[in-house]
Amino acid sequence: MTDHTRDNLEDDAFNKVSRRYLIRNSSIAAAGMFIMPTFIPRCRKYDWPTDDGSEPINLPAAAANLANLRAYLDDLYTSTIEYENAVFLALESTNNSDWSNFDSDILIDLFYALLIAAALATGGEAAIPAIAILSAFLHDWANGDKPKPPNIDQVFAQFEFGHNQMHVAMNEQLTLLESPANNYANLVAAWNNPIQFNGNTYTIGDLASSNFPTSTTGGAAYNAIYQAGVTSFQQMLWNLAIMKCCTFGEPDTESIYTASEPGGVLLTHFRQTVYPNNKGVYYRAKMTDYDPPWIYWDITKYTLGINGNPLPDAAAAVLFIDDTPGNVINSQGLFNRSYVFEQFSFTKPVFPFGDELGTDAIGNTNPAANDWNFTGGQFPGLVVI
Repeated sequence: MTDHTRDNLEDDAFNKVSRRYLIRNSSIAAAGMFIMPTFIPRCRKYDWPTDDGSEPINLPAAAANLANLRAYLDDLYTSTIEYENAVFLALESTNNSDWSNFDSDILIDLFYALLIAAALATGGEAAIPAIAILSAFLHDWANGDKPKPPNIDQVFAQFEFGHNQMHVAMNEQLTLLESPANNYANLVAAWNNPIQFNGNTYTIGDLASSNFPTSTTGGAAYNAIYQAGVTSFQQMLWNLAIMKCCTFGEPDTESIYTASEPGGVLLTHFRQTVYPNNKGVYYRAKMTDYDPPWIYWDITKYTLGINGNPLPDAAAAVLFIDDTPGNVINSQGLFNRSYVFEQFSFTKPVFPFGDELGTDAIGNTNPAANDWNFTGGQFPGLVVI
């Protein structure tokens, strides 16, 4: 089941400010908003000499945690690279269309959000220090503090190749950090200063004394960060694919009438009749006349798919949690229906006809929801305000 509370935290982390501002201020600021690192144990130091007279840090243990992180990313890659094909098939599109108008920062966004999700999923456990160092490298690549790995920009014209190259780049970076050469010189040089967020710091000693879960021994802890990473990738990919591949069609309005009693009968009509036969669309409604025992409505259908067509049923089955707002039809879904139609665009969508549908508590329509904060979903850096 998708954890929508955690989804909201991730949305907040990504959308309160632009990604550029977010990463420029701290490589793991987003995770730090929500995770108090009181779980960090006291550092056990064995191998790395220090100037303060304390025992040295166990660098092999630190490197082993990075190896576990690398294995985690390998597991995710296996699942997510296959999922890409499923997304484009569900959209009835193609995954080799021209993606060159997105630069490689989009991949950095995607994996940064994935790490945020994994950090939140730990619930305050010891995977965070390993996540922190990789987040720091993503920060440096995004900000230009360090050059991006070669070929990422060149291969981004096809998203799947860009994903592969980004995975390779992260894998190679972690491999360098794990290297025992010259007493783990790469790792020591990369973490020569503590990583700070939320008034707390992570040191290389924290990495050494933590224990990143593995697929063979981590049990529930590993399953939590794995599922969080997979779900985050799925949400980001759908967000990006719809922005890239889909457009709004012409709205289609029809006039209907419903009984004036009981209250909320329009919502029942949508749930029982309209949406079951129109799974990949979004409806809004406006009352045109109240004449008991009838209420007259104009209901407007909006589409957001390939060439302005409705989203295919296969896509709708994966995407939507609800039909009318708050009425759950698929607890495994990725997004609320209105969120997809209101956010997954380069400019704020305009719905010229009808109000947002209501909820059981509000009633048939909810005009107060007609003005919303537009972010582009999890890609605020792509939108045109």
